[in-house]
Amino acid sequence: AQIHYPFENRELIEGDEQHRQFPADFISEAVDQTRGWFYTLHAISTIITGEPSYKSCLVLGHILDEKGQKMSKRLGNVVDPWQVINSHGADAFRWYFYSSSNLFAGARFSDHGVVESLQRFIIPLWNVYSFFTIYANIDEYDPKIHRVDWEDLSDLDRWITIKLNRCVDRVTTHLENLELTQAAAQLEELVEATTNWYVRRSRRRFWQGEKDTEKWAAYHTLYQLLATLSRVIAPFTPFLAEELHQKLVLPFGAEAQQSVHLEDYPVANLELIDEELEYSMDQVRRAVSLGHAARKASGVRVRQPLSRATLITHDESLKPAIERYLGILHEELNIKALDWAVDETEYVSYSYKPNFRQLGPLFGKDAKHVANWIAASAAEISAQLDQHRDEPREAIDRSGSLLNWVEFELEGRQLTIDESCFDVHLEQKPDTVCERDGNLLLVLDTQISDGLRKEGLAREVVNRLQAQRKTLDLDYQDRIRVVFATSEEVSAALAVHSDYIKAETLAVSLESGQPAGEVLETEIDGMDFRYTLERA
Repeated sequence: AQIHYPFENRELIEGDEQHRQFPADFISEAVDQTRGWFYTLHAISTIITGEPSYKSCLVLGHILDEKGQKMSKRLGNVVDPWQVINSHGADAFRWYFYSSSNLFAGARFSDHGVVESLQRFIIPLWNVYSFFTIYANIDEYDPKIHRVDWEDLSDLDRWITIKLNRCVDRVTTHLENLELTQAAAQLEELVEATTNWYVRRSRRRFWQGEKDTEKWAAYHTLYQLLATLSRVIAPFTPFLAEELHQKLVLPFGAEAQQSVHLEDYPVANLELIDEELEYSMDQVRRAVSLGHAARKASGVRVRQPLSRATLITHDESLKPAIERYLGILHEELNIKALDWAVDETEYVSYSYKPNFRQLGPLFGKDAKHVANWIAASAAEISAQLDQHRDEPREAIDRSGSLLNWVEFELEGRQLTIDESCFDVHLEQKPDTVCERDGNLLLVLDTQISDGLRKEGLAREVVNRLQAQRKTLDLDYQDRIRVVFATSEEVSAALAVHSDYIKAETLAVSLESGQPAGEVLETEIDGMDFRYTLERA
């Protein structure tokens, strides 16, 4: 009707595949239109043309309030969308719904949820964009001039580029299948990898004074990622996408369209995929994540060096993968050595308590007998769980459960329970903290020797001096002089690690004495630290 068919524009309905716009790829409305618009389109089209008018139907649930009730003026629980848009932006409003896992069953709306969607995706991406533009302007980076070939990129540059192309490929597939939530999840995963790994691991390259290939490679990689993302996110967050396009792409591209929404959607370059590199870097990230979780659980800050961490696994592919980037692991976890082991019992033990809420419905009158077996069979349960952790995920999927399972015999019957049937209690050895992820267990040795203690105090001092350099807005090449007064313990640490502190803070002198002039005061692990810092 909108094109006055059949009196005009017959080619759009009846023409060849290149010109026709019928049937539609998809239609979308809320569930209350099932008997109205959806059915009417289908019925009329069938009568007129003998075929449906749309290929797919994207049915949305109703918008619910925080308590799960349908919004209505009668209940007074309707939210004015303009208040949300004016407070958080249209993109945040849109992203909240795209990334909501229950969009098609009925999305519970909350202002807090919109804020979370901002913090999960839009703000981190904006921070990457801001970081890039600040330093690119300082170093006068020009993507037309400072291009770097693939062969000259570091493994870290290649890894994030591989992740970008994986993301483009998966987002495209999800969108073609009308899987909006899954597409949004892929984008959040890429932004998280960019902010919490790539940019964080690359900061020194952006900050270094020498404008060499290493520095331009970092700029080139991050520029390509942001320029590509501007097109990938355009259907999701059109205003942020346009900002990236106008500021990063249009000024440097002679063939760039005036708006990102006039550009072609990007196509993934899967020829760049390096499975071995990607797997190795991903496993190092995994181990680092476990190490950071263990440090957090122990209360030992990352600036405090520790003697060792031990990785325990039966998966033989993990050791060569992680050791490929052993230096990154040492630096991230601030450890002196990494050990490998196979036998968990040397480091941890497990106890298991039955979960009667699960066992009752499954086993009825036999639940008590199953519970007794769980309580008495810690060693057998641990052995079976270890075996299943090392099996390929496909084997676990074929069992009908994504959880690991345990098989046992009860009165001549072969029974199976999964991990939801018991609670696991991990018992650690003294001075260690453990964290597990599937078939990988990390054990962190938290004993701190006198030497490690001194090194940790020196790192705390570096942290305070670097923060003051930033406060004074010193250039990254400016040299400084430092005079300090502190406890004997901190002074002893500074005496041992004086050269390290000077190198890290660009200090030409680090002297113990009575600070004069503008004296700054802080604490180093609870001990007073008074100092002056001035440009040399």
